[in-house]
Amino acid sequence: MKKLAAKGFTLVELMVVIVIVGILAAVAIPKFTVASHKAKCSEYPTVLSTMYQSEHTYQAENGSFATMTELAGDLTIPTSKYFSYTIESQNATRFSAQAALRQDIGKAVAGTDLANITMDGVKFAGGYLSTYASNWKQ
Repeated sequence: MKKLAAKGFTLVELMVVIVIVGILAAVAIPKFTVASHKAKCSEYPTVLSTMYQSEHTYQAENGSFATMTELAGDLTIPTSKYFSYTIESQNATRFSAQAALRQDIGKAVAGTDLANITMDGVKFAGGYLSTYASNWKQ
């Protein structure tokens, strides 16, 4: 009688594959989470820099800095799931644009971590937001 060849995998082979997949997942998931947080936080430096440029353009044309409603005609402030944007201290000689977290992102906490840019171009990111934008001061 002919002996049939066994087809399939042994239990040991399956367990080795499961362990390898588990190790890869343990390494990849934290890296993916950090990359996801960085992607979400990459929005505020761009928007605040655009607001800064728009304020200086408005000031050059009109002789004073714009309020949020005046600037809205020249610039579309994005509606963001993660940040709310405001322009503080607007008058003829100074302004500060600010981004505030709407919800926690990683270690950055809503209501606590803020970012702003002043009329002089000084960029400040408070708390953990500075870890997501390396060229912003803490």
